Amino acid sequence: MNEDYLQYIWRYQRLPHADLTCVSGRILNVIFQGHWNKHAGPDFLEARIRIGKEQWIGSVEVHVKSSEWRKHRHQSDPAYTNVVLHVVYEDDEPLINAAGEEVPTIELKGMLDSSHVNAYAQFIERPEYLSCSGRLGEVEAMSRQAWLHRMAVERLQERAQQIEVLLEETKYDWNQVWWRLLARCFGFGLNQQGFEYIAQSVSWVQLARISDRPFSVEALLLFHSSWVHLDKRLAIVQKLKSEYDHLSRLWGLTPAPLAIWRRGRMNPANSPRIRLGQLGALIHKGWLSWGKVRSFESLTELVQELEQQVSFSQLTSSGEEGKTNAMGVNSRHGILANGVIPLLFCWARAHDDQEMIERSLEWQDLIPPEDHKVTRLWKKEGWKAESLLESQGQLHLHRSYCTQKKCVSCLVGITLLNH
Repeated sequence: MNEDYLQYIWRYQRLPHADLTCVSGRILNVIFQGHWNKHAGPDFLEARIRIGKEQWIGSVEVHVKSSEWRKHRHQSDPAYTNVVLHVVYEDDEPLINAAGEEVPTIELKGMLDSSHVNAYAQFIERPEYLSCSGRLGEVEAMSRQAWLHRMAVERLQERAQQIEVLLEETKYDWNQVWWRLLARCFGFGLNQQGFEYIAQSVSWVQLARISDRPFSVEALLLFHSSWVHLDKRLAIVQKLKSEYDHLSRLWGLTPAPLAIWRRGRMNPANSPRIRLGQLGALIHKGWLSWGKVRSFESLTELVQELEQQVSFSQLTSSGEEGKTNAMGVNSRHGILANGVIPLLFCWARAHDDQEMIERSLEWQDLIPPEDHKVTRLWKKEGWKAESLLESQGQLHLHRSYCTQKKCVSCLVGITLLNH
C-alpha cells in the first residue's frame, strides 16, 4: 500500500457510499472530497464533509499510517492547521493538532476493493518500463491523444521552470539564456556539458562583439573548447592561436578541461569539431539575438533560416581550410525542440502572451516526431507519435509517470485500472 493509491481512492471516491464512519464511531458523509493539491501542503483543499450533524470545510490529508503525520512534522506546519479530516490506511495513533484537539480520522483498511488493489499492485510491481504494456490498445485513440497533448504541455511547463532558474541567475538577460540553450543544443546529449562550459564562460555580449569576424569566432570556439590539437607549426594555426590568446587575455578566459568532453563512439555528424563549426556559423549569422529568433511568426520562415547554410571557414585537423558541414534535418528540429520552443513558451508565459503560447504548441504539432529509444518503446506498443508534440508528450509521460510508477496519476493507468 502507498500514499499515491490512497490519494487516488479519495480523489475518485472509490469508497462505499454508505456506512462511512470515523475511527471515533461518528458517521461521515463526503459532500465534496476537495481539490487535489500537487504542491506543498495538504493533499486536498476546500473539502466539504459532514461528521455527525456538523458540516466541516477545510483540508484533507492522506497517509498510509496516521503516525506519519507526526513523522512528517505536520503538527508544526501552519499549512496543516485547517485539516478537518485525516484519511489513512491504518490508524496506528490518534492525531492531535497544534491546538491540542483530536482531528477526525477515517481508516480505509478493510474498506477497499481487493480486486482493484491487486490490479494496482500488479501495475506497480511489473518490471517493464511501461506498466500498461500490452494493454494500450484498450484506451481510445482520442483519449490517448488528448493525454499526450497534456503531457507535452506539462513538459513545456517543467522546462519553463528550469529556464526561469537561468533567468534569475542571469538577472533576466534573455539573450544570455538563449545563448546557453543554443549552445547546449549542439551537445546533442553526448557533449552537452562541454558546450555548456563554453556558453557559461563566454557571454553572448562578448561573442556579439566578434560575431562579424568569422576568423575570431573560430579561434575562440576552437581553442576555448580544447577539442582539437593542431600542428602548431602551421602559420594558420599560429594566427588562430594568437587571436585566441588575445581574446583570452582581454576577457580572462580559461579553456575547457579536456576531461569535460566525451570522445567515445558517436555518430560522425555529432563530432564536436563539426558542431562547433555549425554553432560558429549561426553566431556569425546573428543568432545570438533572442529578439531575432522570437520575431519569426511562421515556422516555415524559421526553418528556412536554419536551412540556409552560412559560408563559414573551418580549419581541419590537418591544417586545411574547409567549410562547415550543413546541419541535417534532425539537428535543425533538435534546436527547435530543445531551444527555440521551450524559450518561446517561457517568454510567452512571462509576458502573458497567449497567442505566442498557442504558437509554440502549434509549432510542435507541425514538426515531425523524434526518433529515439523512448518513442520506439511506445511505437512497439502500437502508439506511434505523429508529431513532435506527441513524441515530447511520450517522453514526459515515460520519465515523469511510467518510470516513477505513478499509474494512478495517469489517465491511461486510471482508465485501465477501472476497466
